[in-house]
Amino acid sequence: MDSFIHYSFPLFSRLVSISKEKHFSKPMSTLNHVILFLGNAVIHIAWTRVLWSLALEEMNDDTCHSIIKPKTMTALMISSIEFVNAVLGLTRSKPHQVLLFASVRAGVEMMVAPLIPCSSYQHIFTILMWSLDGLIRFGCFGIDAFLSLFGKSSPSIIKTIRYTVGPLLFPLGAGGEMVRSQAIYDYNFFPHEINLKI
Repeated sequence: MDSFIHYSFPLFSRLVSISKEKHFSKPMSTLNHVILFLGNAVIHIAWTRVLWSLALEEMNDDTCHSIIKPKTMTALMISSIEFVNAVLGLTRSKPHQVLLFASVRAGVEMMVAPLIPCSSYQHIFTILMWSLDGLIRFGCFGIDAFLSLFGKSSPSIIKTIRYTVGPLLFPLGAGGEMVRSQAIYDYNFFPHEINLKI
């Protein structure tokens, strides 16, 4: 995969090599830990806002369009901080993989979501999985970066949560994206049957 990217996308190839050069060749400075902490904290807060709205708002198309969707788009945009951190070599993530991951989520929300009702269970389930993933993953990363400022390592419970809950939420979110794609077919080709089920 890396050789394909090297020859097909020279800019991405350069980003990957820059991040590899910077990857932990020397201990991270305090400034880098602060940048990492603040970035993860902002992403964590953005997804927490989405989850909070999902929990408290009455779910209908008006609420979804006016509250849930804008907060989700904001969280997706703010999540691009993860790409910047990868390019700067502050994380072990490969920039092209982070960019691909973020682009798929943004593409699904911008191009696929409008084709089905905003408050449909397929849409809400996917956003719920994304927000739980963002809340837990970036919360754990943020705690880790914060403790690193004081020369401490994360408690094992933080790593346990990150490496057990994260791998469960990721496929659930990806599954929600696939179910959403199936829903386009259902809503556009069998609208009468969908209305009868509702």
